Amino acid sequence: MVNESTVKRYWPGQSAVGKRVKFGKPDSKNPWLTVVGVVKDVRYREWESARVDLYIPFHQRAQHRSDFVVKTAMDPMSLVAAIRKEVYALDKDQPIGSITTVDSLVSRTLARPRFNMLVFSLFAAVAVLLGVIGVYSVLAYSVAQRSHEIGIRMALGSSPSGILRLVLGEGLRLAGAGILIGALLALAATRLMSSLLFTVTATDPLTFGTVMIGVVAVCLAACFIPAFRASGVDPMRALQND
Repeated sequence: MVNESTVKRYWPGQSAVGKRVKFGKPDSKNPWLTVVGVVKDVRYREWESARVDLYIPFHQRAQHRSDFVVKTAMDPMSLVAAIRKEVYALDKDQPIGSITTVDSLVSRTLARPRFNMLVFSLFAAVAVLLGVIGVYSVLAYSVAQRSHEIGIRMALGSSPSGILRLVLGEGLRLAGAGILIGALLALAATRLMSSLLFTVTATDPLTFGTVMIGVVAVCLAACFIPAFRASGVDPMRALQND
């Protein structure tokens, strides 16, 4: 049995059933093996991409080392003693290298990628926090500097909701410029992270769109407090202060 990656690599666009393969050099004495079926790719040890795999019946294996998988509905480690007993019943001199669970194998395989993504996530969280503080500070300072203008607008008939929309619009324009520049930089930088991605391309439009919407929402929340304060400015007090 061969996996789909083997078919794509050696027999693209063809049926692999009936093809013959042999381990070693063409002139080696190893027997020819006939492909009788194709199975889906399985990722193990390497999480980035599937590799070429061949599944050979136990009695046709040239090597003595074998791996066996036991599927159970109970705790796998509770069957260790029973598995050892069955193996020794077949061959008392058969050594058992190690017994582990699939969850443990997956955890060890993904340990480094998970750590890398955790570090990137922390940096991203800090970047978002700094962005929120920056947008809030700039907008709050702008509102404080324009209190006289806002007072005049309200004295001439502008409603609090109109002032709220005005300040929010300015904040969102500021955030939009930053998002546009950040998206362009991200398109160039994410290609360097392609080796860390799994089933997602470096320029996945859904991911970019979701992140942009999230950043807009965060910036909108950062703009709301200065905008709400601006909408509550007393025009008489603002004009008296100047």
